[in-house]
Amino acid sequence: RLVGSEMCIRDRKFTYCGENWEDLWEAIYADAGECGKNDEDGKPGRAISGYLIALEGHNGTFLPLAWLSKRQIVVTDASAASEAIAWNIAVKHGMALGMMVELFRKTALPIHGLVDNDAIRIAILHGVSQKMAHLGKTAKLSFAQLQQTGILPTHICGEKNYADLMTKVLGRVKIRQLCERIYRLDLME
Repeated sequence: RLVGSEMCIRDRKFTYCGENWEDLWEAIYADAGECGKNDEDGKPGRAISGYLIALEGHNGTFLPLAWLSKRQIVVTDASAASEAIAWNIAVKHGMALGMMVELFRKTALPIHGLVDNDAIRIAILHGVSQKMAHLGKTAKLSFAQLQQTGILPTHICGEKNYADLMTKVLGRVKIRQLCERIYRLDLME
């Protein structure tokens, strides 16, 4: 909530480095928070899906377009499964945003996906995951369909995944590190 409210404040200045509109790309950062335990029965709880979608450029442009932090509708007992669900939601929203941005461009908008869980990247690359096959029924998730979108996520280290802002309880230092690139103003002043 802190980050969401900070992103809505009008006096914030996002980083735009004067790059040509046609040279920007859409970056989808996706992650899932810990499942945790359900307080009542001790069984696994629902994880939190989160994403941050931004326009980025080679000269340092970083313009957030959308973000989400929401409990997942299904219970998962593995982090890879909850991250797959988060990625699925992020891609759907990212593709819709991409189509809107393309209305103002002459060329197609490249879309790059970034995740900090390599199991998701590998499952989408192969179009299948035996360990997460149950997600097809419970979450209506198909790795083959995700593969067909053409948005194959690349792996980034967890320290650079902006979706952590939407899915985890973070300390002051980590929030500062993740927000330094988003804002020109320091959030902790």
